[in-house]
Amino acid sequence: MAKKRGLKLEDSDSGHVEKKQKAPKPDKDRSHRPLGSSDYEPEIALQSENRSDINSSLLQSCMAELARLTSDISEHPEQEAEHAKVFGKDFVSAALNLGRVFRSKQLFDSCSTIPSSPHPQTSSSKLIHPSAPLQLQVPNHLTRSSENTFQLPKLPVIRDESLADLPFTHQGVLQAHQRETVNLSYDRLELLGDAYIELFATRLIFPRFPRLPAGRLSQIRESLVKNETLAEFSLAYGFDKRAHLPSSIKNAGQTGSKIWTKTLGDIFEAYVAAVVISDLIEGFATAETWLTELWIPKLPEEDIINPNSKLNLSQKIMGKNIKISYREERPQETIKKEGKIWYHIGAYLTGWGWEDQHLGSGKGLNKVLAGNQAAAQALLNPLTDQIAAVKRDFDAKVKAQRELQSSNVAGK
Repeated sequence: MAKKRGLKLEDSDSGHVEKKQKAPKPDKDRSHRPLGSSDYEPEIALQSENRSDINSSLLQSCMAELARLTSDISEHPEQEAEHAKVFGKDFVSAALNLGRVFRSKQLFDSCSTIPSSPHPQTSSSKLIHPSAPLQLQVPNHLTRSSENTFQLPKLPVIRDESLADLPFTHQGVLQAHQRETVNLSYDRLELLGDAYIELFATRLIFPRFPRLPAGRLSQIRESLVKNETLAEFSLAYGFDKRAHLPSSIKNAGQTGSKIWTKTLGDIFEAYVAAVVISDLIEGFATAETWLTELWIPKLPEEDIINPNSKLNLSQKIMGKNIKISYREERPQETIKKEGKIWYHIGAYLTGWGWEDQHLGSGKGLNKVLAGNQAAAQALLNPLTDQIAAVKRDFDAKVKAQRELQSSNVAGK
């Protein structure tokens, strides 16, 4: 007969003593737990029973993404030279070979459907960050041609109920005794979310604009993460209606003051942080995908402009006594709210039978960028191909004449 003695069970026959773990007391109020609590704080090690499932799921996800990327490269051979400039010939060659393997083994279809993990997420799961920026397929409704009918991506869910209200709770609405607990408002979440958003924006634009200098990349990133942009997203998702704010800030919202804009930006940052830390397996990727879809329509089109467009245009149509001029087509445009000045430059040709012929127009934050964009547009102009044909015919005649002269001299 076993007798209960404190935390031990003693077998009276064998004298064997077995320790019994005390059952944890149920948490009656999880909403007041600090952000560092074990409910959602990532641990360093994974439990062995979940490690194989998580690794298998990650491997399948990586294989599916790899299959899609190699398929895209294989199906667009005309872009092979452009990929080689950015990543190198060895990378493109390896990608093409891998794409052929995927197709021959019919691996692409098998990788395209990823089964979800059968195990629920627990506090023992490690927070996994993608090692490379996401290369996302942009939905049709997010392209620039349909900006006017832009549809919001689905709002990600905060999977930890204890975090659900924090992004919408301002410190100013708490009672005096509650203000001593820093994790009852969005203050700390906003700090974390700000860091995540900055990281997501950087991971998006860095590989997307491989030719832009750091200064211009910083300008693009600032346009994505500034309070005005985040406040716009907050309003679009109705966060202002869910927020618990002091009356002074609510009144500021009626006038559209900077305090109101910053508050909405803070709420959005806090929500992003809550999405990430409430789902320790997929939260990071979920938040990054969501923000990328929101940001895509706001990105500039500078990535499609070749910085060597002027040189390429000159090589295509220039010749002796032929002139290509770049000049302002209209006065510069100043946007005070954004602190930007846009220049409008046109490319004009005189020669080959054309006089001051307009070939293309460009817009940029300086004259060099605007002129380069004008040259890029000129290269796409069908008239430029006609001019290039005239140049080729002329060059062929000149070459024939020189060869004839050389042969006559050699005959003498």
